[in-house]
Amino acid sequence: MFCRVHATLSIMERLNSKGRTFTKGCGLSRDLRTLIVDEIVRNSGDIYTGYFPGNFEDVENAFKVSRNTVINLRQRLHTEHTIEPRRNGGGNNSRLTQGDLQFIETVKRARPTSSLREIYHDLNEFGDIPN
Repeated sequence: MFCRVHATLSIMERLNSKGRTFTKGCGLSRDLRTLIVDEIVRNSGDIYTGYFPGNFEDVENAFKVSRNTVINLRQRLHTEHTIEPRRNGGGNNSRLTQGDLQFIETVKRARPTSSLREIYHDLNEFGDIPN
């Protein structure tokens, strides 16, 4: 699955406590979700009953994800028969373009003490946002 939030912003990537690179605001890829489910099944997990006699810690360490991620994925597969992330439909769609987002990130890195007012002024002058 493709994360639309930060499609081209590699500077938004971070490192989780287990050492896996992730992008804030983006869920796990479908491939990683599939690998986690495959590991649960390989360790005698039953996707129909939700039973898992294995050790969650082994799965979480193998894929460098949190325990809650593994438990939630197994539970969602059992109850809703899918590994796709939930779509809550909430939130506001940003009026910022990818270029604007990159510009803001550049300004934040170049001038970390910039106020929101200064960043907004710079966006009005150099960005693509409507007035």
